[in-house]
Amino acid sequence: MILETLVFYMLAALIIFSAIGVVTLRNLFRCAIMLVLVFIGVAGLYFMLNAPFIAVVQILIYVGAITVLLLFAIMLTKKISDNLIKQTNEQVLANTVIVILFVIVLSAAAVKFLWATKLVSQKIDSISMIGRLLLTDYLMPFEVISVILLVALIGAIVMAKKD
Repeated sequence: MILETLVFYMLAALIIFSAIGVVTLRNLFRCAIMLVLVFIGVAGLYFMLNAPFIAVVQILIYVGAITVLLLFAIMLTKKISDNLIKQTNEQVLANTVIVILFVIVLSAAAVKFLWATKLVSQKIDSISMIGRLLLTDYLMPFEVISVILLVALIGAIVMAKKD
């Protein structure tokens, strides 16, 4: 139990410090690397919650696909580090007020919420169950989503190639 608590606090610290790095670093590439650490930390929390399917999906989709897409967009954008491009935020006061209000509201909600302390001993093999459902009952929506994503990918390539 002490090890689980220690791992939780280590993952929480990783997520918090990496998220702060995402919004404070000036180099976009380093921000993307910090975002990878945030996603990995969240996947670790999912593993701790006995949700291995969601954790693996988190790693595959967010770390593997979304972050790679962001890194390619950063590296392929011309003049991303040009001195003429404004890279400062002029809304620091408004952003700070909004963040402080957001933290106050979330803290109040967390204090008033009745957290479940009962441990569930039943373990369901969620990965095989989800796989079975995706390939039997939900096969048609699964295939429709894959076709929609393929059309979106082709559309993005066509729009990018116009120049």
